[in-house]
Amino acid sequence: KDVVDKEYLCHSQTRRLSSQSVLNVMRSYVFKGRLLDIGCATGDFLAAARDFGYSVEGLELSNWSSEIVEKKGIKVHKELLISLFRRFPKRYEIITMWGVIEHLQTPFEEMIYINKLLNPGGILAIWTGNVNGIISRILGRRWWYWQGQHIQYFTSESLNGLAKLTGFEHIVTKIYPIAATYEQVGNSLSRYKFKKYLMPIIKLIFSIKPIWYLHLPGEMLWFARKSLKK
Repeated sequence: KDVVDKEYLCHSQTRRLSSQSVLNVMRSYVFKGRLLDIGCATGDFLAAARDFGYSVEGLELSNWSSEIVEKKGIKVHKELLISLFRRFPKRYEIITMWGVIEHLQTPFEEMIYINKLLNPGGILAIWTGNVNGIISRILGRRWWYWQGQHIQYFTSESLNGLAKLTGFEHIVTKIYPIAATYEQVGNSLSRYKFKKYLMPIIKLIFSIKPIWYLHLPGEMLWFARKSLKK
């Protein structure tokens, strides 16, 4: 609740661009309806989804982030999922979690709550890392998802298994499109010794255009549908 991350605001533009790419994919499964973004942070995805015509709401525990979302004119619930589903069962057509499921202590229980919040046939979209992806296997413990805030790690198969146990049917797994700037890439590579060798090449690439979309293997963009089976 007390988290404040002003550095996060510096990358709002690229998050909006990534969101627009994701929404172009999402609208092929649900073209309109009520959308809930769990762990919505400062609401960049929600603002983009609203522009696409969805009726948007967020769930966010950080007071700082929630205030920013509200200033954008977007409704945000400052409560736990268990509390929200008890008030609003079968309320949403789409629920999204971007970089969230790896933080959850009890993802099985949270997926049950999400299922109850969705209307029959509703869509769940998740972005998280694939621990069995080629980049993870190459980098090993140097893979960027290995960090203290992440307490759950998934493969595509284990996420599909969790979905089946909690009343979802897997639709498709794609790669999440990450819009990036030269500064962002440089910051991300700062943990690696080979950064100094790559940065001249990366600088040349970004001199051609300021923003590139990165499609990195292992960045899972995962879709499932609430099962219609009882």
